[in-house]
Amino acid sequence: MTRWQDIEGYFTWPDYYDRIAEVASGYVMWRGIEVGAYCGKSAAYLGDRLHMGAKLDVLDIELTKHGTRDNLSNVNGIGEFIEKDSAEAAACINNGSYDFVFIDADHAYQSVRRDIDAWLPKVKSGGIIAGHDHCPDFTGVIQAVSETFPRYEVWRGMRGEGWGDKRMVDTGQYYSAWSVRV
Repeated sequence: MTRWQDIEGYFTWPDYYDRIAEVASGYVMWRGIEVGAYCGKSAAYLGDRLHMGAKLDVLDIELTKHGTRDNLSNVNGIGEFIEKDSAEAAACINNGSYDFVFIDADHAYQSVRRDIDAWLPKVKSGGIIAGHDHCPDFTGVIQAVSETFPRYEVWRGMRGEGWGDKRMVDTGQYYSAWSVRV
């Protein structure tokens, strides 16, 4: 069985995903999606913490290339795999379909803005839209989020070996998650 720690990738927000799993536990049925999954490290972490009625769909334009499906094949909380462009995939999904959307795809301003615009309507009222890399290394994320939402939370995340890439340890930079209740 694949453990999240054994999957290549970057994951700096376990405290945030622990909170999301706690929120999901309050629902009989709960559905989330991670938009931009790379190899699936963070999706595996959250999937392992979800209860039986909760599912996390995984979207990435390169699921096959990165081995994401194989990495997540034994994770109970994983739902559908979607290998498409983010906005194209969102166009095929009914509004209000998700309790949780986590955006962690292309971090350029135009891409983040496009993802927020495409996925925000897919979040149920009372649900959460969130994303990764709200930090000085990714000013496009900060700009797109702050232009869209007058108020949002920032979860600082973790630093240290095993959570992400060596750059975090070397620079002391936090790669924070942002979050908005819709």
